[in-house]
Amino acid sequence: MTNSVQQDWPWPGSCWWKFDFHTHTPASTDTPWARQDLQLSHEEWLLKFMAADIDCVAVTDHNSGEWIDPLKATYAEMKQQADNGNPPADFRELTLFPGMEISA
Repeated sequence: MTNSVQQDWPWPGSCWWKFDFHTHTPASTDTPWARQDLQLSHEEWLLKFMAADIDCVAVTDHNSGEWIDPLKATYAEMKQQADNGNPPADFRELTLFPGMEISA
């Protein structure tokens, strides 16, 4: 079920969402991006989840919130483009939840 269907859902009750509760960005130094020095833009990161039909993502980097605000800003730009009728390829609505894994 896509977000557009969920927004137009005419019946009260439950609705299924695809949620990834544990994600990392290049800010986590043990990710393939960081270990292999691969470049990944904020938009590319978001589009990977959109292409997988994920509805909600918790950003849970290790000891860092470095990517949370840039991801939120990039998503807002992408959403504005979509609202103006010019969405990025594979754009779909996505909810971001900030989080963090803290080493103790």
